[in-house]
Amino acid sequence: MSDVLKLIPPKNYYTAIITMAAEEQPVKGVRINCLGDQQKNGKPKFEAVDIPITHSIFTKHSKSDIGARVGLPIFIEKVSAIPLYSSGTEIMNQSATFLNLCLDPHAQFGGGVLGFGWAPWKWQNDVGSVVIVRQDKKPLSPFHVEALAKYAQNEVAELLQIGGEEETPKEEILGAISKLTFSIAYMNLRRKMQEEARSAEEKAYFNVRHPHLV
Repeated sequence: MSDVLKLIPPKNYYTAIITMAAEEQPVKGVRINCLGDQQKNGKPKFEAVDIPITHSIFTKHSKSDIGARVGLPIFIEKVSAIPLYSSGTEIMNQSATFLNLCLDPHAQFGGGVLGFGWAPWKWQNDVGSVVIVRQDKKPLSPFHVEALAKYAQNEVAELLQIGGEEETPKEEILGAISKLTFSIAYMNLRRKMQEEARSAEEKAYFNVRHPHLV
């Protein structure tokens, strides 16, 4: 009897095996394609991609201050090889630039950092296409990233610009960048797309769970 008992795995054995298997699965991420990849390679602006767990983005990355403030912390990194397109505009990626706006009220100019309200120099020029994953490795959809990028460009950037012109305290600006204001922008974008959608494919694009509920 004792020999039989020795053959029975510990109660946490199967849980550990399942956990290990899950950790080896690719992470559902998103690629934001630069203008060149969109125009010359026919890629969508926001593209679903599988990111291997061994990908360098998990060890070498930038973090979006905006994503962190609105409850969607992400890692973002440039695609290693930038295609040799004919013009500088083809490697522009404004969505990636706006996602990297600095929200550190104590940020000082220097070492590639341009200060509060500005994306670091690395994200100003020659950005190219980028890949993005959630820091918690939960699935990330193209619509999630599109909503976050548009929130960053249309709302956060405007808050920073107006705040700078009116010398609004940084703490007040930061208070307006929140999970609530992002959720409102997210639902407004979803509603707009819902009204404009014509095909099943278009409807499937935004018919995903809210990123706070994934």
